[in-house]
Amino acid sequence: MAWTTADLLVSVRERGRLSDTQPESAELLRFADHAIATTILPLLRPLREDYGTITLDIPLVAGQSDYEAPTRALNGTVEDVLFIEGTAAIPKIPGGDGPDVPAVPAVYGAHERSMNQLPHSEVWRYRACRDGYWTAPYAFAMRGPMIVVCPTPTQTTGFLRVRYMERPGALVTVDRAARLAIFVDEWGGNLDSAPDAFGTDGDLSLDIRGARPPFAPRGLDVSAEWSSGSPGVAFDLPLVEAQIGDWVTLAGETVIVPVPETLHAALSTATLVEVYQALGHDSQRVAMRTQLGEELSAARQILEPRVRGEGRPVIVRSSPLRGGGRGWGGRR
Repeated sequence: MAWTTADLLVSVRERGRLSDTQPESAELLRFADHAIATTILPLLRPLREDYGTITLDIPLVAGQSDYEAPTRALNGTVEDVLFIEGTAAIPKIPGGDGPDVPAVPAVYGAHERSMNQLPHSEVWRYRACRDGYWTAPYAFAMRGPMIVVCPTPTQTTGFLRVRYMERPGALVTVDRAARLAIFVDEWGGNLDSAPDAFGTDGDLSLDIRGARPPFAPRGLDVSAEWSSGSPGVAFDLPLVEAQIGDWVTLAGETVIVPVPETLHAALSTATLVEVYQALGHDSQRVAMRTQLGEELSAARQILEPRVRGEGRPVIVRSSPLRGGGRGWGGRR
């Protein structure tokens, strides 16, 4: 079951004995956003480093070394960059050219290679392909919002698979969202309502998120054509993972509270700490901070890794660490 912003607002108002109208719901959700950023994520990140991480495949372009990092990456940072050999089918946009098939990402596990990160000052050493021949990129550096790969690709072969932690969308009230009621196909479907936030017919940038755990994003910053009369959406590119019941919001917004169930109570309490601080209610704030500490400690006991033993290192079969060989061949 999804824990939406409507559930969060009920929890905060009941636990804090707040009225149904003051503070306003939008203001309470801004306090909750701040609590997530300053209290919940700093606790969650070291305990569940894979929580909220997603991947984005970026096709390589011959002669291009700089690629824009995902705009939705938390703090503009990435967890890992891999080189994936192979190609993917180019999706057909209605009315355009291309094969009539959905986009297919590069096959997972097929020639997948983690790239080493370089200091940006060292990029010049590895920029060019040796002897002018095609060499798959094997390293990258971060330069502002760009991922710089080395060496510069000389052929349009392969993908960059960027793994990053999603920056949570701003919490909004459920009247700013709708759900997929009829999923015609991966190109779109009808919604159960026509939110005023979507406006009249036209082009929109949308986020689509699963309504069931783990509430994974089906698509972020998806370009779509909005029809308020149906109401329905037609995506510019196919969303093969979308399902009936998924939540649809404007890009950068969410009605799904992006924290595990274990931290729901702590988020309500952390939000109330923010509320009481803004209202100048010092005694209530101190009491809530004490309660918050107890709830975070209890949550940490559940969230922390339960396996205490040391795991054995996994060594790739082709690694020179197996059998003392060099290069890719193992023993020599």
